[in-house]
Order: sequence, then structure tokens, then C-alpha cells
Amino acid sequence: MSPTKLLAEQYLHKLRSWIDPLGVYTTWLAGSMKACDKRIALEAAANGDVQLLVIGTQAIIQGG
Repeated sequence: MSPTKLLAEQYLHKLRSWIDPLGVYTTWLAGSMKACDKRIALEAAANGDVQLLVIGTQAIIQGG
């Protein structure tokens, strides 16, 4: 979890460059996302499409 959206995006891009080639997929989650995009990211994490990491801001732990 990152304190700011910009920092979370930077983490995401760096981590993806390292782990995507290994077949480990990440997803992005931020409070500024549209509700349908948040739902897709959360579903991907819940159903195992995202094997290891969810990168985002405090939206990761907030409801709704």
C-alpha cells in the first residue's frame, strides 16, 4: 500500500517490469478509479487472476 496515487503508480510500473515476465500478475487499485474498474480489480484479486500483489492506495482497505 502506498500513501499517494503517484507513488503507488511508480511502484506498480517498477514491480511489473520485474515480475510480469515471471507470470506473476499485478493489479491497480486507487480511490480515483471508476466503480466498475475498482470492481474488476477487486474481483481479479479475489479470484486468483492476480497471484501475488495488489498495488494501490488506501482504497485497498476501504469499503465501497
